[in-house]
Amino acid sequence: MLTIGRVPTDIKTLVFAGICATSALTFLFLFAFGWDALTPTQYGLLYNKITKKYDDKIYEAGRHYVGVYRHFVPFPKTLVTIEFSHNRGATALPLETRTREGLALELELSFQYQLNKTTIPSLNAEFLTDYQDTFVRVARESVLQTASGYIATAWFSMRGDIATHMLTALNADLSIVYANIVALQILSIMLPDSWENAIELTQIEQQNIKKSQFLQNATLVRALTNQTNFEAAANITMINANATAECIYWQNVAKMAALNYTQTAVAVAYAALKSAFNFSAAQLVEYLTIKAVKLHNTTRIVLSVDSNASSSSVSSSSSSSSLSSSPSSASIPRSALRRIQHEPESESESDVEPTSSLFLRLASRSNSSAVPRASSSPSSAAASAA
Repeated sequence: MLTIGRVPTDIKTLVFAGICATSALTFLFLFAFGWDALTPTQYGLLYNKITKKYDDKIYEAGRHYVGVYRHFVPFPKTLVTIEFSHNRGATALPLETRTREGLALELELSFQYQLNKTTIPSLNAEFLTDYQDTFVRVARESVLQTASGYIATAWFSMRGDIATHMLTALNADLSIVYANIVALQILSIMLPDSWENAIELTQIEQQNIKKSQFLQNATLVRALTNQTNFEAAANITMINANATAECIYWQNVAKMAALNYTQTAVAVAYAALKSAFNFSAAQLVEYLTIKAVKLHNTTRIVLSVDSNASSSSVSSSSSSSSLSSSPSSASIPRSALRRIQHEPESESESDVEPTSSLFLRLASRSNSSAVPRASSSPSSAAASAA
């Protein structure tokens, strides 16, 4: 009885131990295989394999415990490129359309989009994981509609403006499907060969026209520069001429003033001389003539004598005796004649006393000594001298 009674007890123990072991293994299995991870460049939505539903919670990068029957559906956090070209790895083939005038146009371009974190649940609910195909379809329609609105020449002269227009239109269309367009690049533009050759020739001619305009402007600038230089040189010449003329004018004014002063002084001296010796006008002229002859430093002098005296020409050395015996000197007072005869002859013009100074000195002497009046005729002067 005891042996039989122990068997159920051992069975219960074994069953309990098996349950515990199974539970432990199940827990370990669920714990080990219930983890999922997201990279730093991804967002994630949880997907339940049993219920076929997505959670609305958005997960960031890292390792998360999600359970055995759930896993993350990743969405890109970085920029994603969609390219229409013949290049390897391109998203789709180039876009084919026509220009506004009907020319065939093959366009290669690429653009970069980025998903908005807050709209990822809506994007997933509407398009699931095939959202990029929707982006490609929407982008194709948007770009073709924009490209068909331009003429062929605009693709060469307004390429940057066309790219900006395409970016704006594409961003507006893709924002409806929860994508933000960051940048767009036009890779290549292919038109018919004949048209491209004509466009190249047109562009070359336009460049030549611009080059000619630049050369014309440069020539005009050089001409204006030369004109400015000539005008400046003319102004300088005019200023120098005016300065020279004014300088000459003031020099002449100064010389005229000096001459007037000198002539005034000479006139005053002549008046004093005439008054001192009681000269008449004719006697003063004769006195000045004799004085000029005496001051002349030549060795031979030719004198013309009045016809009333003895008409003759005298050629001799200039001496005081010949002057005293000449008939023309008879009408001059003795004191004046004596003054002329006793003055020594100077050897150079620098030693000759100025006439004005002489006359002033004579006038001062005449005031201190009495001077006999001269006779009014040569005969009376000769009689008084005898």
